[in-house]
Amino acid sequence: MSIFMKFIGEHATEILMAIIFALVVGAIFAWLEVVQHKHKDTQAKLKKYFEFTWKGSSALTPSDFSLTDRNYHNYYLTRNEDNLLIENKIHQP
Repeated sequence: MSIFMKFIGEHATEILMAIIFALVVGAIFAWLEVVQHKHKDTQAKLKKYFEFTWKGSSALTPSDFSLTDRNYHNYYLTRNEDNLLIENKIHQP
């Protein structure tokens, strides 16, 4: 037993450094696991939120853009040029 105690006495610093190193490396790997898990969850949520079915441009309708529920003529400001076009009946709304 004295050989064992003598070895520990001579190498106490190295043993302590090895234990600290093992704990630090273990903590880093545990932190990386948590970060990776959060990243995967975030990517899955974003994929779920922004997943939609693609349509060809010829198949799109105004209801796809929710344009049927509002009157776009009241939305825009009229300009002097617009009034001239309407008065001269060049512009057909």
